[in-house]
Amino acid sequence: MRIRIAMMLALLLAVIVAAIAPGASAQGIWVPTGSMAQPHTNGHTATLLHDGNVLVAGGGGETPIAAVETYDRATEAWHATASMTEPRGSHTATLLHNGRVLVVGGLDASGVTTLATAELYHPKTGTWTPTGSLSGPRALHSAELLNDGTVLVAGGFSDTDLLATAEVYDPKTETWSAVASMGAARFLHTMTHLHGPTVLVAGGYDSNGIALAGAELFDPVSNTWSPTGSMAGARGGHTATRLQNGSVLVAGGIDVPFPLPFGFPGLASAEVYDAQTGVWTPTGSMSSPRFAHSATALRGGDVLAAGGEDMDVSVLDSAERYDPKTGLWSATGDLTTLRATHTATLLRDGRVLVTGGFFIGTALASAELYLP
Repeated sequence: MRIRIAMMLALLLAVIVAAIAPGASAQGIWVPTGSMAQPHTNGHTATLLHDGNVLVAGGGGETPIAAVETYDRATEAWHATASMTEPRGSHTATLLHNGRVLVVGGLDASGVTTLATAELYHPKTGTWTPTGSLSGPRALHSAELLNDGTVLVAGGFSDTDLLATAEVYDPKTETWSAVASMGAARFLHTMTHLHGPTVLVAGGYDSNGIALAGAELFDPVSNTWSPTGSMAGARGGHTATRLQNGSVLVAGGIDVPFPLPFGFPGLASAEVYDAQTGVWTPTGSMSSPRFAHSATALRGGDVLAAGGEDMDVSVLDSAERYDPKTGLWSATGDLTTLRATHTATLLRDGRVLVTGGFFIGTALASAELYLP
């Protein structure tokens, strides 16, 4: 009898393991994957490389670091690669058409001073080289790859000012050129490349610490910014995700003035931007308020929102999915770890890799996979 029970338990365990194995068809499950060598939070970046692996750079625990690691999606193992030329956090990382990764600005090792420097990661050699610097330092800015292969950087803050300025990086010459400034200085905003050449910037905070509802469009052909429809509500620290039909879903964030009070409320609301009409339309709200969360467009068209903090400044492990067809959110499996300020990367096989972040003041080195 004991042998028979043992065999049944072994069979059950085998079924469970098969169900959560990489590439399995289990619905809405999170499973742990290899942990990074050290914690990454404080504005680290995660970039999907041309070979399908993921590059995680900077961030760190209490202060920014230069350490970089790559995730092998086949073995689910992390490997140390060359460190950046200097520590940085709250920077941007953009995959270029040639496969290199451009890292720009951010905060230095002190976590206070902003950087104007930029550098390139070369996947073939696993090395970093300095490239042209910005005209001035900036952190908590946004960056987006344009159709012609150049990179647009806009907004953020320097050591002394909130910025409305924007610059474009040319990978061929490795130089930056000033372009037209945004209509409003902002940080903690979002930038989304629409179908076609234009780029949408939405929300964020102004120099007075007031959340913004305004949005604007950059046209790289005419080098102009133009106002577009404003969101129904002001928000910063939100997420913006381009949907398959070309519209943009904005979700969560915060709207209270800076400096933030303790116990400030997050937002559960969401709205959709119609790129054809320039109009925002409220859509279904998330089941939980969230900021410092992630939002990922899945292969099937849904959007996965995961983790973050809620209106009680409590770190979350919950996740939910938005269905653009119905405009509604539905619960999906919980993360294995409570986390906020993490990164989320859609892998080529449709899984989502979540890395780092923090939980109750503890920086995380762990990572996990979502099996949609």
